Amino acid sequence: MPEERHYGKRLLSLGNHHAEGCGVPPHVTEKPGQYVGYFENEHGEQAIFVYDRPTRQGTLYMGDYDWETPLEVVTGGVPGLVISEGERVWLRTCWEAATGEHLQPTLMETFLDLLRQAQSTNPAAVAKLNEKIEALKLVPVGYPRPARKG
Repeated sequence: MPEERHYGKRLLSLGNHHAEGCGVPPHVTEKPGQYVGYFENEHGEQAIFVYDRPTRQGTLYMGDYDWETPLEVVTGGVPGLVISEGERVWLRTCWEAATGEHLQPTLMETFLDLLRQAQSTNPAAVAKLNEKIEALKLVPVGYPRPARKG
């Protein structure tokens, strides 16, 4: 049992690193049945994931997307939102911690992980594969297709 003198003390206090044009950042206050995750990448871009267990709803706030536009998280991701590998892994991990669900990686994620691993052992082969992928214009499901030229 925690000592009474430390129980309920604040654990974390963070400031906003984004410019005024990114909107007013959310102020998240702990509530019963809520999971909160924080992320900051190497560029100082911040994100907050909030999962409400009673309603089973996940929300993502991102400073570089617009703090004031909450994004619905569905099964560990935000459909249609392109995010970095680090952000994707963080969000998926938050979802698993909040829900207790273990998510299986998608076929595209597995393929990309294999490509990254192969890069260190055979970069020439990976470069050829990347050229073929680009030529096929493969786009992961849920991501917008690039606009056609002409």
